[in-house]
Amino acid sequence: MSCYALSLQCTETKTVWRTAQWVVHTGGPGDDIIFGSDGPDLIYAYEGNDTIYGLGGDDEIFGGAGDDLIFGGQGNDFIEGEDGIDSIYGEAGNDEIFGGDRDDENFGGAGDDTITGGNGVDYILGGEGDDIIHSNMLCDDIYANTRDAMLNGSTGD
Repeated sequence: MSCYALSLQCTETKTVWRTAQWVVHTGGPGDDIIFGSDGPDLIYAYEGNDTIYGLGGDDEIFGGAGDDLIFGGQGNDFIEGEDGIDSIYGEAGNDEIFGGDRDDENFGGAGDDTITGGNGVDYILGGEGDDIIHSNMLCDDIYANTRDAMLNGSTGD
């Protein structure tokens, strides 16, 4: 497992639209336990059945292949489970969660979350806040804890 600091600045022709200081964490081919930091993290778990804790900060977390358990922690996180049967907990913050194409469990937590289930049979719980939930409607179980949740679905074709 490696960890290093990355300074990133993305630009368009006229304006600078994002500047971030990330700590980068990477897993290996086996089953890893990865802890983020209190600041913004960029986490790539790669293969294996990994357990990932984003902790604080606005994190970007990628589970990779394998059945992963991912906790975003506090902050506005972007979490992608990728391949595998994943359990993803956004926790506090306005999170974006993408489960992947297998049978995943996606929990938004507190905050205004956007959750996308994927092509598998998913369990999706929006949690507190005004959430947006995208589902293929194949056989997903979808729960929202607020009257202001928005559900977008398709027939799974």
